[in-house]
Amino acid sequence: CIDWEYSVGYIGYWLAPDYHGKGIMTTAVQMLIDIGFEDLKLHHVDITTRRSNSASKAVAKRLGFEPQPNIEDGIRSIGSRLTGGFISFADVQFDVFTLSSPTSTTLASEQRRNFFFQRECSKIMKPSKSDHTHSNTI
Repeated sequence: CIDWEYSVGYIGYWLAPDYHGKGIMTTAVQMLIDIGFEDLKLHHVDITTRRSNSASKAVAKRLGFEPQPNIEDGIRSIGSRLTGGFISFADVQFDVFTLSSPTSTTLASEQRRNFFFQRECSKIMKPSKSDHTHSNTI
């Protein structure tokens, strides 16, 4: 998902267990970062992982993302709206990691606060020209 107003990209990922430990996700996320910062001119990129998923957290840390505390309630609220309430996040604990563009002049915490607490998902999802039913992703 991309918050176009605040130039923040949000990444989540899953990889089949047979492909773990091969550097696939690290490479894929690095490519997304490059596209996000170079082509889309994003200021920040966030990765959200389940707290129990040490492999996902390792990808974020390996790529230089910094952990961000105290934003779980916002994630649950956004996640519920993104899934139409079909997926319950009540019992899931999350960790969020942020990477800022080298050229960014805004604080990641400021962008996150605006995204999680002041914006509605319908306002941040900018449909692509070819498909007005899905949000753009990086």
